[in-house]
Amino acid sequence: EESILEAAMPSTTDNDVDNELSERERRARAAMARFGNKGEIVTTSSPLTAQEDAFIDDWKLVTPSEDDIDELIECITEAKESDNYDDKDAKAWAADLVDNVRNWRGLANADSDVVLAQLNNQNIQAETVERWIEVAQQRSIEEIMLEILDGDQDALDCLMDKAHSSTPKDLSFWYASPGMLLETLTKGDDEVKSCTWTESDVKRWASRAKIAVNTLPWLDLYLTPV
Repeated sequence: EESILEAAMPSTTDNDVDNELSERERRARAAMARFGNKGEIVTTSSPLTAQEDAFIDDWKLVTPSEDDIDELIECITEAKESDNYDDKDAKAWAADLVDNVRNWRGLANADSDVVLAQLNNQNIQAETVERWIEVAQQRSIEEIMLEILDGDQDALDCLMDKAHSSTPKDLSFWYASPGMLLETLTKGDDEVKSCTWTESDVKRWASRAKIAVNTLPWLDLYLTPV
């Protein structure tokens, strides 16, 4: 099974490394721009314990409120399997959704029946819409992780490669053992050993990951393949 980040990122060959780096930088900037957007829709989470609350640092997971029809088109197009629809259909359906669903983060959070009710074409099957939502969730996970990590792409890469923890659910499991996570991230790489991450940093990341999973139940479905 393809990893969540692999599903969300372009494939890499020797000839497109520069393009991949540019794309990663773009995603990091986009995630942080959204995190700082005053028009975001703040979502609340289930209460955590008093001990966990000490590490929350007032962080909340937010769903961006800006319209992005291109993101919706991308999800609909990528999710196509044997369905008889084309790019023109994808653009029309995205136009039906954009006023309410708005972007792929909104689509990731949506219920398939609610999405179906907003489409003018009533011949679309629920299974088709569920694939759109799944693609949107895969696209959203990396953005959410970058928000948790304050846009630190190096930290995300290390979490994926060294700790097999590139989803909020995986990262949340480290809350009780931040020292072990920090050791895992910095082991065996001189360049990484010189990093400025601290045990408090990784504890904060894990606390935010717990908030994210409590806020959006669908995040509980995604684990990093070993």
